[in-house]
Amino acid sequence: YVQEDIPKLYTSFTVELPTIFDRYGIKWTYSPVNFSIDPPKTRDNMLHQTSYKNSSRIFNWELKDIAPLKNEPDQPSYYDIAKYVRVDLKYKDWNDLAKQYWKYIKERFHPQQPAVFQNLATKIVGNSTDEVERIRKIFYYVQQKYRYLAMTIDESGLLPHRPAEILKNAYGDCKDMTTLNVVLLRSLGIDAYPALVNTRDAGTRINDIVSLDFNHMIAYVKTKNGDTYWLDATGNRCPLGVVPSAIEGQKALVILDNGKSHFVSIPVSKYYENVMKRIVDVQIKSSGQISGHAKLTFSGNYNFSIRENLKDANTKDMKKAITSYLNRNMPGVEIDSLIYDDLDMISPELHMDIWFHKDQFASRAGKMLILKPYLFKVPDHLDRFVEKKRVYSLMLSQPHQIIDKVKYSFDTNRLGLDSIPMPHVYRNMSFAFSGRVMKSTSREFTFSCNMLQKINKLPAMDYPDWLKLQKTIVEMNNENIVLKLK
Repeated sequence: YVQEDIPKLYTSFTVELPTIFDRYGIKWTYSPVNFSIDPPKTRDNMLHQTSYKNSSRIFNWELKDIAPLKNEPDQPSYYDIAKYVRVDLKYKDWNDLAKQYWKYIKERFHPQQPAVFQNLATKIVGNSTDEVERIRKIFYYVQQKYRYLAMTIDESGLLPHRPAEILKNAYGDCKDMTTLNVVLLRSLGIDAYPALVNTRDAGTRINDIVSLDFNHMIAYVKTKNGDTYWLDATGNRCPLGVVPSAIEGQKALVILDNGKSHFVSIPVSKYYENVMKRIVDVQIKSSGQISGHAKLTFSGNYNFSIRENLKDANTKDMKKAITSYLNRNMPGVEIDSLIYDDLDMISPELHMDIWFHKDQFASRAGKMLILKPYLFKVPDHLDRFVEKKRVYSLMLSQPHQIIDKVKYSFDTNRLGLDSIPMPHVYRNMSFAFSGRVMKSTSREFTFSCNMLQKINKLPAMDYPDWLKLQKTIVEMNNENIVLKLK
């Protein structure tokens, strides 16, 4: 790590190679990232005259006057923007690395008792003959029956456990989950392979140096008609076809049985796949009190993350969590009743029904009731960002869409609609936002809001457009609806 948040007057780092490297002809290599350095200097080893066993070759760099790393909100990973040096064993190419790695993991993917896994896989899929349905059943079985547990003991930081051990333990890390998925799928004749990948926080894959510096393993599955699926069983509520946002867009190294490999890009989800829809009916009283029913639907990564985060919550915990969620926008709201889908299920959607009330939702000024049009405030981020030229790209959440529709009803004998705000709309190639209030009948009006984000990374040159979007959201959030008391 050459560059950090503070300036450095001087830094020195050293690579020491044991003599066994020379004895077996093992080579090493290095690569400076985001800067250039001169070749390292060779240093004398003080232990060389004491014992040949303890002798080694030492290489050293010395650097001076290193500027601090500039920090911006939601900037890319350290590994994408900072100056650092990668050091590793030297491989001829990616196939050479895959061949070496495959030697160590081959027996994991070709178990000694294949009948055990074939019998288990057959039991899991039952009478299903559809290939995609078989993949789904195997994937869901591994997610739900085996607990994800990350651990690094001895060789487990690099190698998965043997399949028989995984079956016995009923838990495992990402490599173990992948091994089990691949072995079970292969026993059914389905093409499945282990794939190495870095999560987004570890930066974009840099291929200038062939290295095993990956921090995650998932399964790559290819059907007979050419469709592909990525299986990440570390989250035990992930539907087939959904990829956790942490690895969307990353390049994965697929390890083939013949010791060869190839990179495949994990697709980025579409905004219409990750949707939060909130449909609400609200009754307003002349006292300013409201009561209502909200129907919430979550799909894609919204569905997956909520199920994962609340998987151990009981009914009391759920009510507390949803109350906290509502109170972000409506402090003092109380839940009267709550119904939601079984969180233990793996399903493409999650549904919630919430019945609620709030005593003082609208504020009174003379004969007027003043209220905000939204129940679920669309968050803006202007408090964290400044209006000046940005250096780095803006790292966003996964592409998504938020749909809100709130229908307000009131007693026309007691209240009348006095004024509604103008529509607020902003659109460009990456974002779209609209918020508007429309009068339906003499006793009803509806607030509709639609926000969609098509990308998960915004280039620095497009940062001014993103600020315009945030300002539009702020303008809408500051608007009021006025009702007049009769």
